[in-house]
Amino acid sequence: GSMLDGAPFYDVYQCADGGYMSVGALEPKFYAELLQKLDLADDPEFKEQYDQSAWPACRARLKRIFAREPRAHWEGVFTNSDACVGPVLAPSEAAAHPHIAARSIYRQVDGVLHVAIAKRPEAQPKKIELE
Repeated sequence: GSMLDGAPFYDVYQCADGGYMSVGALEPKFYAELLQKLDLADDPEFKEQYDQSAWPACRARLKRIFAREPRAHWEGVFTNSDACVGPVLAPSEAAAHPHIAARSIYRQVDGVLHVAIAKRPEAQPKKIELE
């Protein structure tokens, strides 16, 4: 395992509509932003980020909080935030995401989504000088 096993601030939580939000608030400033966005900034249970004895209760609380609202609600809450929280996208959603679309990472073949092979710079053929 890792030192982050069970960390409430490094996990994926299910939302009311069955979607998921990914939380990766490892640094104290990101953790503070996460708590602020979830109205937990003054909650004593969440005060010590790396107090592992508090993790099970904190995870249970976050699970309940995220389960209250659909994914779109949480996307709105965390838009333009430094909390390191984002939606877990289905492949079809990922393909439509502006960052992904701009890079042509996915392509449709016969209605099926495929990951495109990464483009490589064209290698210049070497000229061989013959004496």
